[in-house]
Amino acid sequence: MYPKEMQERMMREMFKEKLRLVTRGNPGWETNIRRYGQTAEFFLGLLIEQEFCCGICVANLEIVEWDIDHCHTLDDARVRGALCKSCNTWLGKREGMIKQAWRYLKLTKKEG
Repeated sequence: MYPKEMQERMMREMFKEKLRLVTRGNPGWETNIRRYGQTAEFFLGLLIEQEFCCGICVANLEIVEWDIDHCHTLDDARVRGALCKSCNTWLGKREGMIKQAWRYLKLTKKEG
């Protein structure tokens, strides 16, 4: 068993390598992250949380093109996650409709 410090260093190195693999096909990712007021460390944490998969269809982000998903309706343009290009395009075209449908379902839900 390795000492705790060595284990932590090995994990950091493993995640850095994973980040390198995931971002190799997306050269503008760092610029986009900065545009949304975030850091590479923040984004790495987000990718770890998502297990390096699309937040919707769970496609492996190492082998598909992907985008940084962010809120288009708020002034802060907060980052929500990483999505494959297909899911990001789908969500971008339907986000307003999804919110309206959700509002409708909540309003028409019958108790009991």
